[in-house]
Amino acid sequence: THIIQAIGNAMKAKNPYANVLYITTEEFTNDLITAISKKTTENFHNKYRNLDCLIIDDIQQLKGKERTQEEFFNTFNALEQSHKQIIIASDRSPQEIETLQDRITSRMSKGFLGDIQEPDLETRLAILKAKAEERNLELNNECMNLIAQSITSNIRIMESICNKLALLNEMGEKITQDVISKEINKFGEKVKSDQITFANIMEVVTDYFGVTEEDLIGKKRNAEINKPRQIIMYLAKTVSNLTFKEIGNELGGRDHSTVMNGYDKIDKLVKAQDKMILSTIENIKSNLK
Repeated sequence: THIIQAIGNAMKAKNPYANVLYITTEEFTNDLITAISKKTTENFHNKYRNLDCLIIDDIQQLKGKERTQEEFFNTFNALEQSHKQIIIASDRSPQEIETLQDRITSRMSKGFLGDIQEPDLETRLAILKAKAEERNLELNNECMNLIAQSITSNIRIMESICNKLALLNEMGEKITQDVISKEINKFGEKVKSDQITFANIMEVVTDYFGVTEEDLIGKKRNAEINKPRQIIMYLAKTVSNLTFKEIGNELGGRDHSTVMNGYDKIDKLVKAQDKMILSTIENIKSNLK
């Protein structure tokens, strides 16, 4: 819809006197019904057959409308014979529109067919970045990827999520991957991020060690709590790619240097091939997948 409207606008910009009409198939049908009921079919023909360019959207809605199909066929022929432009948009190929007359399918198929696929990840990221900038919303790369990887087909959902996040941000709420995941789930979409969220790590680690989240974000420093906390710091950095500052914020507002120190302690054990820590990390990672 946006592309065909842009084509019409470009044609008008190039030639302001061009007679260009954008209309939906439903509006075309309603115009025909009105013309028949008021016996003004000649006016209907003049409106549609004297154009320089007819742009008609949602042509799949011709399905089952015999009289509308007849009129569209005649309009198509009149414009084609006058060497005028016809641009048609549909959510499927002409051959896939049920009950569409073969002669209409044939005429549409002989033109240039452009198959517009779902936007790829890079395109979705570019759209999301533009929408976030419009709303003065700052999203880090991990958050951007989470949205763009999860919303693959309906860009309007991605825009709605962006608007909701901007509103939450204006209300003072911190935008985290967990907040974004909840918004994605509200639209019935499946979170498909390659990144594992901090909440995922916290849940698995507390389960594995039999401790509580309150213990890990609290001030206890005994070995039974300190070791799981350090493992969370290590995994959050290596698996989810959060910054040390972000990890500290998630762990009760700890300073980034504290998180860095905890990460280093586990990292040294891993590099030293400590069997116990390697086994623990491997078991936890297997539960994160």
